[in-house]
Amino acid sequence: MKYGIFFILILFSLVLSSAACCSGQPDTNIMIPDSAWTWNPGAINQFSGEYDLSEFRDITLSIRITSDLPQEEDTETDNAVVFTTINGKRIPVLKQGSNVQFTPDADNPLFRFTGQIKLPKKHRVNKVNFQLLFYDGDGNEIKKTAVSAVSRETTGDISDGSFYISLDIQGITMILSAAAAVIWICALCRSRINRKKNRNGEMNYADL
Repeated sequence: MKYGIFFILILFSLVLSSAACCSGQPDTNIMIPDSAWTWNPGAINQFSGEYDLSEFRDITLSIRITSDLPQEEDTETDNAVVFTTINGKRIPVLKQGSNVQFTPDADNPLFRFTGQIKLPKKHRVNKVNFQLLFYDGDGNEIKKTAVSAVSRETTGDISDGSFYISLDIQGITMILSAAAAVIWICALCRSRINRKKNRNGEMNYADL
């Protein structure tokens, strides 16, 4: 029993250490709403973001942003989500779209952007799920991230507005992998201890 408690304490401590390590790193992958964001039907809302793409240095990336808003029948662009600036450079209105090209390098590894999205006119929504997808020159998806904009009204906050919940898949995967490794190590250690105890018991019985 005491060994079981000991292993559980070790596992809990290591998992907490892994989580603290991940959370202690500066978050350069973030997407936030404009302060004037509103959930009124038909509203055009602004957002901004920053992603560290240094791992893809000197690779020309195609970056696409999408949302899960329903498409209205009267127009093809009512609910379009588009990029409006890339690293401080304004994109002309007629060239704004959901796809952009970006090449991170040693001097400029961060992909900074602003964008806008128009909410449906015919019905009110209180949540928008975004996806940012990153493709290499051959069209292969090499990175994907998901972010949700949620109305505070859905969480019981009487104030209006929105907030973002970033899904850090990489960080979650690291924590789960560390936890799985610790569980495996603990199980191996406990198995060895049990075998050693059994061998010692056999030796003592033989001495009798």
